[in-house]
Amino acid sequence: MARMGIGGVRGRVVPLLLVVLSGVILPGCRGPSADGPPPELHVAAASDLFGAMPELADAFERRTGVRVVPVLGSSGQLARQIEQGAPYDLFLSANLDYARRLADSGAIDPATVRPYAVGPLVLAFPATAGTGRSGLGALADPEVRSIALANPDHAPYGKAGKQVLERSGLWDSLESKVVYGQSIRVACRFVESGQADAGLIARSLADTPGIRWEPIDPALHDPIEQYLGVVAASDRRQTALAFCELLLGEEGRAILRRFGFEGLAGGDRSASGG
Repeated sequence: MARMGIGGVRGRVVPLLLVVLSGVILPGCRGPSADGPPPELHVAAASDLFGAMPELADAFERRTGVRVVPVLGSSGQLARQIEQGAPYDLFLSANLDYARRLADSGAIDPATVRPYAVGPLVLAFPATAGTGRSGLGALADPEVRSIALANPDHAPYGKAGKQVLERSGLWDSLESKVVYGQSIRVACRFVESGQADAGLIARSLADTPGIRWEPIDPALHDPIEQYLGVVAASDRRQTALAFCELLLGEEGRAILRRFGFEGLAGGDRSASGG
């Protein structure tokens, strides 16, 4: 995948590197059979699911024979596509706000909106930077020239990352160093490639040889609760609900845990109770 340099750009949105990730990232999925292609489920998924989605899709296809076709991006961008009539069946958002907005407008079925996990935020450095840098205070080091965040205007992890810097009293002094990716996956790639000297990224994307990461005090940002909802216009409602059942069940939860997602405080609950 081509990398996009950020050079001297500061505080500007960097064009989206990952526009659509379809079935090509799902090596476990079967191709068309002699009787024709298998049925498909089209899922709009927050890009913090980049690593987990292939395993979830493979598990669902083994269970049902239905091929999952995901499109990954920032939750806000995906929500806008659904509002504009994009033919998705299921929305997996990285926060409640976008799911609630779509439910309020009738774009997704309000009765199906519920949380399924919490996505931790971590502090990340390129692995090549060594172990000398640690903690949020290291971001003020003059050698840290760029700090990657997802765009807080439409990416929940970017909003949380900005909250961390604000609540720790660092935002005013560090804002000029911030570079934005259109999704948390793009911000992660900036750190992994060394194009950014540090970043606040999703735990689910941090386990890669190119990144060294450490936890962030969760009290410094609002919880990044992941929500799902079935698209109201979908003609695959029962199939979408079956995927939700997988995601909320033990098999799906086990996959999410392997990628660093956490369970919900107080157990599962509906959006109205969240």
